[in-house]
Amino acid sequence: MHRDEPIFIVGVARSGTTLLQVMLGSLPRVAALPELHYAARFLPHRDRWEPIDRDRLLELLTILRDDELDMYEDVGWDFEQIVSQALANGPTTLAHVFRVLMEDFARRSGKARWSEKSPGQLPQSAVELAPDALIVHIIRDPRAALASQIAVPFLPYSPRQLATQWARFNLAAARWGQQPDHAHRYLRIRHEDLVADPEATAKLVCAHIGENFEPTMLAGGKESSSVPDVGLPWQSGALESVRAPSRRHLSPIARIQMAPLVDGAVQTLGYERETRTRRILGRAVNRFPDPTARQSRRAAPVTPVEVARGGSAAEKLRQV
Repeated sequence: MHRDEPIFIVGVARSGTTLLQVMLGSLPRVAALPELHYAARFLPHRDRWEPIDRDRLLELLTILRDDELDMYEDVGWDFEQIVSQALANGPTTLAHVFRVLMEDFARRSGKARWSEKSPGQLPQSAVELAPDALIVHIIRDPRAALASQIAVPFLPYSPRQLATQWARFNLAAARWGQQPDHAHRYLRIRHEDLVADPEATAKLVCAHIGENFEPTMLAGGKESSSVPDVGLPWQSGALESVRAPSRRHLSPIARIQMAPLVDGAVQTLGYERETRTRRILGRAVNRFPDPTARQSRRAAPVTPVEVARGGSAAEKLRQV
């Protein structure tokens, strides 16, 4: 039996979230959008955004339209329709605007429902946006995930920071899913299972979200009209048929630094622990300051005031 609830894919970056999103987007009833980081951008300043009137809605749309990665050029939002629907009953909320955006994309894609994925977005944030959301949590061995994260330009964190984030996020998401009130809507899968046996894993996901498995799920996003082109080099592989990713390896020092930081999480999540020697060395090394620690501005929270720098784009939207 089909279900119609929104779907959220959660996981840390480079864990297979894009691959899984593209697979779901190839289903006849599911529209899959590029990552919005909507919750991270707007929910921290909910009190400054809400209630959302016409001016603030246009500012919010400007932020999405002017995304620095140009990921939404092919989405084709109907902003006039969005403004009309979102404000049909007067000033509204961030969650309602998000739902209108997603439903607009699904409608124009000829799909009955939608899936959203923003790496680093916890299930708690997803249900703030859509209380009826179904959650699919994808995890990946931290050694492979961190090696892949280090290789891409948008995650300027140190190995220690990445390891800490991997452990904190995955434990928090897993604990959320284990709560009695959430267990019925939460499914956790492993990236390793998805690439080793994609059909069996895809069928498990389909059973959870209430969709029929389709062979097109294994063929890549090019089979689906609802999946906009993935324009970022490190995501391009998601548009191909499901296959094992190329092997990347952590440097010896990065693996030592990581070992004690993820030790509890790997045991909880069923991955192999690092050697005792690496864990001991890691605890010793990590007592010293992290010389490569950096801050990332990706998906930084924004307030209505900060949109003023949008200039001409905001003025164009105000003509809607």
